[in-house]
Amino acid sequence: MPWGTHFCQFYQTKEDLMDILIPYLKAGLENNELCVWIIPQLTEAEKIKETLKAAASDIDIYLKKGQIEIIPHSVWYFKNKDFDSQRALDSLIERANKSLSNGYNGLRLFENICWLEKENWNDFVNYERRLDSVMARYPIIAMCAYCLDAFKVVNVVDIVASHQFFLAKKGRKWEQIENSGRRNDTECKRIEQALHESEDRYKAVFDNSIDAIFITSPDGTIHAANPAACQMFGMTEEEIIRAGRNGTVDTSDPRLKSMLEERARTGRFKGELNHRRKDGTIFTGEITSSFFKDKNSIVKTVIIIRDVTERKEAEEALQKSEERYRMLFTNMTEGFGLVEVISNKEGKPYDYRYLEVNPAFEFILGIKREQILGKTMLQVFSGISATALKKILRSCTFGPANSF
Repeated sequence: MPWGTHFCQFYQTKEDLMDILIPYLKAGLENNELCVWIIPQLTEAEKIKETLKAAASDIDIYLKKGQIEIIPHSVWYFKNKDFDSQRALDSLIERANKSLSNGYNGLRLFENICWLEKENWNDFVNYERRLDSVMARYPIIAMCAYCLDAFKVVNVVDIVASHQFFLAKKGRKWEQIENSGRRNDTECKRIEQALHESEDRYKAVFDNSIDAIFITSPDGTIHAANPAACQMFGMTEEEIIRAGRNGTVDTSDPRLKSMLEERARTGRFKGELNHRRKDGTIFTGEITSSFFKDKNSIVKTVIIIRDVTERKEAEEALQKSEERYRMLFTNMTEGFGLVEVISNKEGKPYDYRYLEVNPAFEFILGIKREQILGKTMLQVFSGISATALKKILRSCTFGPANSF
């Protein structure tokens, strides 16, 4: 089933319920989905776990790792004893985000609706209809089970109208019956047109970006690469797709592991990683990566890479230059000071503030660097005469750095 599937099951016996529920949950677990089961009562949780273990021997593994969440309906739907559909929808969105941040492909929801009171019926039907709008934005599959003995015919009509299809047992055979009333040709055409427009905009950005763009799956499979990526890596798009993540990233870069963990946790990442071109050369790429859902609601990632080799080389050259300056500054025998000139309203210098001095400056003046940095000449040498200060200011070499 694709993401966004919302269907229901009508059952009469516990055996009927388990006929569908067990394979439904097992499929979700095997597809690396977070499974959420809304149960009628908290007291039934342990009994349900035992039922699952009896049906599948490996269920206990999934329970221990937290891939199955069993939640009572009173916690899911009610706030202060009042039915609250928004609370349920918010809880679903929270867990859908949690499923992605924890590395799951999506969320599989199961609700056994055998607890519903008459006074909550209209609110619940409204909730079922609003559920589709949430599922359209997140990777979710939802199944709702209704006990036929608990509902009247008019209720069944409402239930059918709120789901894409329903499962009912005729004799010994389960049948899937589509809800054709849910489909509206005009709406489908409008959505199709909007999708085409969106794809045209995407293609324009993808093809003309000066940065490399990959469309990938969270596991590192590359599905598409734009022309800038081909140029940057020296490969054709087909070669990049075959190479995958391990063939385009320097896997020895220790930042890779933390990057993947952060993206799994938050859904996005921004930082730097070392990448590998076809000829084996390594370059530093500034990357932005985040999750998104494609038109089939499959979770994928977009990765934008900017080659920052030149910037890194410039930074390294600047650092070396600063190191040379620092070595000269520290070891020169002449006293050197960097100051900030302080002028009066007429623009005439009358004092200056020490910003940096070298060891020779300290030695000549007989004062420690820590004692004068940030202070002005008049604060440090309060007894200096105005005439002497004037001479010093005249002898200074002033420029953008205000040094002497």
